[in-house]
Amino acid sequence: MDKKMLSILRCPKCHANRFQMNVQEQVQNEVIKGTLICLNCPTKYEIMDGIPILLSILSETYNKGKKEGNSVKCGQIKYFDEECDEKFETNRPHDTGRLYEYLIDYKFRKAVESLPVSIENCTLLDVCCGSGMATEYYAKKGARVIGTDISFAAVRRAKKRGEKYNFKSEYVVADAENLPFQNDSFDFACVHDGFHHLEKPQSGVRELSRLAEKGIFLMEPAKAFLTKISTYLGVSTDYEDAGNFVYRFNKKELKKWAESLGYKRIMAVRYLMYYPHFPPKWFKLFGNKILFNIFLPLYNFVNVFCGFLGNKMLFVAWDKNKKRRETR
Repeated sequence: MDKKMLSILRCPKCHANRFQMNVQEQVQNEVIKGTLICLNCPTKYEIMDGIPILLSILSETYNKGKKEGNSVKCGQIKYFDEECDEKFETNRPHDTGRLYEYLIDYKFRKAVESLPVSIENCTLLDVCCGSGMATEYYAKKGARVIGTDISFAAVRRAKKRGEKYNFKSEYVVADAENLPFQNDSFDFACVHDGFHHLEKPQSGVRELSRLAEKGIFLMEPAKAFLTKISTYLGVSTDYEDAGNFVYRFNKKELKKWAESLGYKRIMAVRYLMYYPHFPPKWFKLFGNKILFNIFLPLYNFVNVFCGFLGNKMLFVAWDKNKKRRETR
């Protein structure tokens, strides 16, 4: 944890922004091990492996393995702490093949190119960052990124990813519905496939808005007829392995939420996207340049003319009315 982060942190329990830092281990300006104590509550938060754990739902019990509190969120923590393939998650999408890497890149590139300004040299909060796949993309595009996730193991994998693939970012263990940062701490705040885990995804959107001065963007599952068919056929599911219901978004509700938060410029685009979490064997066929070069124009052609039926949603909102800013 870089000590400079103290200037934007706030206590997730009482929302005060005054901390006492007790450092047990430090390398240059990075705190490897220690504690943060809120001077208002006071609640104590651990710093482990350079990662502050700022969770009000678990507080000090997290480090002791009790993982008490909201059952859905604790189920998420347990799954992503204990059930994930560390090597695959740390590397994904590297070494997954030409097609898989292209599809992942397509999602992030489409989002970044839809923003009103370049993210280069901007501060960006990547919420529900998981093992840092999106964080890596934004950092390599020149953004100064902080990634958050409710799972300590996930952000530790993300930190290892940065060391392996040579990009720099900071990480915080945090709840997407109660993020431990002061208002307008970032230029942009975003989420990739994270809010569909939440019981109340609107609260996650509200938090993004509270923290982002310029704009927010989301890449999430969309409510689509194709999804209903794929769920019926068993290709998709309404419940994930982590135990959560898969919330799927539509344009009208996202637009309504954004307008209630004061955004004046809103964009929502659906597109077609399919890749299993683990690339299937048949994806390897597209390692052949000829097959891949046939697939590429076909995929883009279909998304141009049929993307409005797609199963994925890109949502971007910016130009916020300052009088409507969240002050929670």
